[in-house]
Amino acid sequence: MIGKVGPFFIMLTLFALALFSIGCSPKPIQRPSLVGTWQATYNVDNFGTRVIGTEKIQITQDGKYRQEFADPDGYAYQSGWHNWRIIQLPNGKYQLHLENVYCPE
Repeated sequence: MIGKVGPFFIMLTLFALALFSIGCSPKPIQRPSLVGTWQATYNVDNFGTRVIGTEKIQITQDGKYRQEFADPDGYAYQSGWHNWRIIQLPNGKYQLHLENVYCPE
């Protein structure tokens, strides 16, 4: 199921992370505010494919993260540990950047 999903669920997760951690403020993000396990549950139609599952992103203080996804049919994905960082965009806002984030085609 996940191979047909496309980048929608990753974008949804990153949007949720940005919304909850950044909001509409251009204030710098503090690393401790991002540390922890973030979870999103999906039951959405993504271009004709029903996506049902749970995605977790575990973010550590030392700049590492791990991504997991599981669906009710038994498919499960878990990444290794990758780097994350906070970057400032040209418009002055801040963004969470996850290196090597899994985004199926």
